[in-house]
Amino acid sequence: RDCGGRANFKSQISMATSFHFTPSTLHRNCTLYIPNMCDHAHILAAAFQAFGVDADVLPESDEESICWGKKYTLGKECYPCILTTGDMVKIIKSKDFNPKKIAFFMPSGCGPCRFGQYNYRQRLVLKELGYPEIPIYAPNQDENIFRDLGIVGGNGFVRLAWQGIVAGDILFKTLCKFRPYEINRGESDKIYQESLRGIYQVVKEKGDLLGVMKKINKQFQNIPLDRKKKKPKIGIVGEIYIRSNRFSNYNLIRTLEDLGAEVYLTPTTEWLYYVNYLNQRRSWGKKSYLEFLSFWIKEKYQKSDAHSLECCFADILSNGKEPSTKEILNYASPYLHPSYEGEAILSIGKSIEFLKNGLKGIINVLPFTCMPGTIATAILKKVRQDYTGFPCLSIIYDAQDDPFLKTKLEAFIYQAQGYGSRE
Repeated sequence: RDCGGRANFKSQISMATSFHFTPSTLHRNCTLYIPNMCDHAHILAAAFQAFGVDADVLPESDEESICWGKKYTLGKECYPCILTTGDMVKIIKSKDFNPKKIAFFMPSGCGPCRFGQYNYRQRLVLKELGYPEIPIYAPNQDENIFRDLGIVGGNGFVRLAWQGIVAGDILFKTLCKFRPYEINRGESDKIYQESLRGIYQVVKEKGDLLGVMKKINKQFQNIPLDRKKKKPKIGIVGEIYIRSNRFSNYNLIRTLEDLGAEVYLTPTTEWLYYVNYLNQRRSWGKKSYLEFLSFWIKEKYQKSDAHSLECCFADILSNGKEPSTKEILNYASPYLHPSYEGEAILSIGKSIEFLKNGLKGIINVLPFTCMPGTIATAILKKVRQDYTGFPCLSIIYDAQDDPFLKTKLEAFIYQAQGYGSRE
C-alpha cells in the first residue's frame, strides 16, 4: 500500500495468502489471539486450550483501537474491520510483543459481506508493519469450515466449542432476563461474571457442562427481583459484531435497560446454524450427497447438544429455545428470497419472530456502509407497515459519536411503551 492507498490487487492477494496454516502452526509455542467480539470469545479460547492450543482473547477495544485501525485501513472497510485490525496492532505495539510467539484468529467467508476480506486486509497490515511471518488462522465459512476447524482437534474440538457457545448464549439471555428487575443493582452482573468463569473452566477441562449450567440456574433464581413494573421487551437484530460488542455499540443493551426496557439479543448461534444450513443446501445442489450427509449429521448433534443445555433453563427462559433456520427464513420469505444469503434475511426473519413472540420494538444495528444492513433497514420499513406500525429504529455505527443517540433511544422506548399499552 502506498501513501495514496493504491496497490496492485492481484499482488496483494498473492502475498496475503502465501502463508498456509497447519496443525503444527497452531500447536507450536505461540499464543493464538481471538477477537473480543463478546464474552463468547473467552469460551472459544477455553475450547482451544482444551485441545492444547495456547489461546487468549484480545483486550477489549478502546479509543486506541480506533486510532490504529483507522491508520492501517483504507477508509472503505466497515467498523468491525477497523476495530479488529486496531486490536491486532495494539498487541503488536505492546512492550512484550514477540512475533515468533503470536498468531491471530480471524474467520473468513464469502458472499455480499466484506467480512470475508478482513483477514486479507490484516495480512497486508502485518506485512506493512514488517511481520509477514505472523500467521492468521482464517477458517472459511463454506463447505470446508469443519475441515478448517478440525485441524485443532477434529470433531471433538468443533463440538466442544459449539457447546460452549450455546452455553454462552443461554447465560447472556439469563442476564438480560434478570438484570432489568434486580433489586440489588449489580447482583446479576456479579453472578454472570462468576458463571462465565465457571463455563470457561469446565470447557477448558472438558468437564460436566450440564452440571455447571444447572448450578448457574439456581444462582440466578436466588436473585431478589421486582417485576411489578411492566417493561417493554425490545429485540436487537443486525450485524453480528456490532450487536454483540459493547464498545462498538456504546453498550446499547445496558443503555436500553437503564431507560426501562428488557432486551432480547439475537444469539450468536443463529449465524452458526445458518452457515450449516447453507452448506447443506450447497452440497445438495452440487449432488455431493456424502458431504450433505456429513453436514446433516453435524446439525443433529448441534441441535441435540443445544436442546440439552436449553432444558437446564426451561423454567426461567421463555426464549430459551431458538427457532430453526428454516423458520427464520420462512418468516422473511415474503420480503427476501432464501437464495439471497447473508445477515439481511436473518435480520428480517428474526425481527418478525420477535414480534410474533410479543416484543414491542425492534432495533437494527449496522456498520456504516454495510450492504446487508442497509438492505435490512429498507425492508424493515415494509415489515413495519405490515405489522401494525411497531416501533423500529436502525442505528448506524462508524466510530463517530452521535450526540443525539441517547435522545433517539429515549423516544424509541417511549414509543415502545405506548405501543405495548395500545395493544
